[in-house]
Amino acid sequence: MSTVRKFSLAFVTLLALAALAVIWSGSKSKEAREELEAAFARVQLGASSSEIRALIGESEFRHLKLREVDPSSFLVQTPLEWGARNWVLWIDVKDDKVTALRIRFHDDKNGRPDEAPPDKADG
Repeated sequence: MSTVRKFSLAFVTLLALAALAVIWSGSKSKEAREELEAAFARVQLGASSSEIRALIGESEFRHLKLREVDPSSFLVQTPLEWGARNWVLWIDVKDDKVTALRIRFHDDKNGRPDEAPPDKADG
């Protein structure tokens, strides 16, 4: 087999693998976003920090990662995507009770996705 033919075959193989990776990550990101919206719907205002940890730790939310940013906020993250604006869920806590839930873009704490549900907040 000639060198040009080997190079062409390698290039086509790499291109096919890249296309499969994009297709796979697209379906994974859709699942992660659906999980994030389901978590948003299930977390209730007034829930405790331990209830948040237990809920996000459920096997139903296999794509989500919970991070305690500080004593007054949690961040629920989805896997990072290439060329996409990942959604995250900010959970505000005061006196160990949830006071607000906001879905935002990962890279912009104030940027609310158009498709995201309305924020939940006390008062």
